[in-house]
Amino acid sequence: MSWANPFALIGLGAIVLPILIHLMARARARQVSVPTLRFLEGTRHQPARRTTLQDIPLLSLRAAALIAVAFAVAGPMRRAEPVPEPDGTVARAVVLDTSPSMQRTAVGAGAAGQSAVAVGNGVADSLAQAATAALIVRTSDPAAALAGAAAWALTRPGRAEVIVVSDFQRGTIEQRDITALPAGVGVAFRKVGVQQGAAPIERRSRQGGVDLVARTEFTAGRTNVIYTVTPRVVRASDLEILAARADRATVVAVRAAAAAIGVDDGPDSLAHPVVIAFAGADSSDALVAESTALNEPWQADIAVRVLRDPLLRPGATVSARAIRREGREVLLFVSGAAVATEDGVALIAAVARARSTAVAAPELEPATLADSALADWARDAGARVPQQTESPNSLPTSTRWLWLVALLLLGVEAVLRRSSAFTNRATVAPDLAADDAV
Repeated sequence: MSWANPFALIGLGAIVLPILIHLMARARARQVSVPTLRFLEGTRHQPARRTTLQDIPLLSLRAAALIAVAFAVAGPMRRAEPVPEPDGTVARAVVLDTSPSMQRTAVGAGAAGQSAVAVGNGVADSLAQAATAALIVRTSDPAAALAGAAAWALTRPGRAEVIVVSDFQRGTIEQRDITALPAGVGVAFRKVGVQQGAAPIERRSRQGGVDLVARTEFTAGRTNVIYTVTPRVVRASDLEILAARADRATVVAVRAAAAAIGVDDGPDSLAHPVVIAFAGADSSDALVAESTALNEPWQADIAVRVLRDPLLRPGATVSARAIRREGREVLLFVSGAAVATEDGVALIAAVARARSTAVAAPELEPATLADSALADWARDAGARVPQQTESPNSLPTSTRWLWLVALLLLGVEAVLRRSSAFTNRATVAPDLAADDAV
């Protein structure tokens, strides 16, 4: 038993008050009329003090009422007992890595030339079927999905588990991502082996007016990267920029500044048409009026990448809409900034990066996390007490019944006190009448 306001128990000391009052109270003296005092010897008046308690029932009721009030103010709390989970009940969240590195060919028993993500899907399905409650989270960023997966598992009865299925390329997940999860959540890993590409990998990026080609060659025990700089190949672009008349002369310079940031140039970077309308553009209002919500998956993908790009400063006014031109779906970005500003350059560069389908550099990492490291990070699901809304360790007990008991005791005390006073008066009156008769 615990208390919400333990200091209120000091009020229990107030029960000495009715005791002191009963001891200090003076009883009403009876007056007896006698015919003469001639034959009585004179005595000195001695003070009389009550040494025994009177009206024990009244005293008990008053003390009990004070105790009930003290307990009600203190607020008793009862301990929450752990609820035993049913044996074998498991709430399992499976996080499946779908990043580009998992698109490589899987190795191991049963792979049969399948991609790692295909093998991972089979593993995830088997793990989900073996659990009482299961959720499969398919994501290209497993580390970011761990917290949500653990939160889901904790809302279900049984042992909470999170299992990550991945090739565990270096950088996929860190130890701090595991330690950040609640202590009662079990963590396990299922590694899918992949074939390391023996063929050279080429990555092309734009740096100002040149194209930078990085050719990666894998040999026994080492990795060689050969960089080649070639003149920029100008291609027709499906990125249209609309600006105010006064800023149109600066559009070329702004695009060059955005290209200088360095944007990966994948094979399908220019496949989807995009229009950026900056503040003051003549047709901006008309385009917004005819635009609709995004209605194509590729539009949502690009919009999310742009709005999350760290190049955009917090508070930048950018919205994404969909329009239709010449029978094609077009993604429209509307900016509240002028084109010849830092925000304008950042938006153009962010759109170019979002449209790129080139594999990110970290996805080319050939090394994977060691099995021993994954074994050290794994942990079993611990016993847990179901979450309480008021307190994790105790539950409040209703104090209304304590207040009710106190009021009832005071009511009984009042009735008993009045009846006792009436009895005393009724007893004294006949005695005085008898003395008068003498």
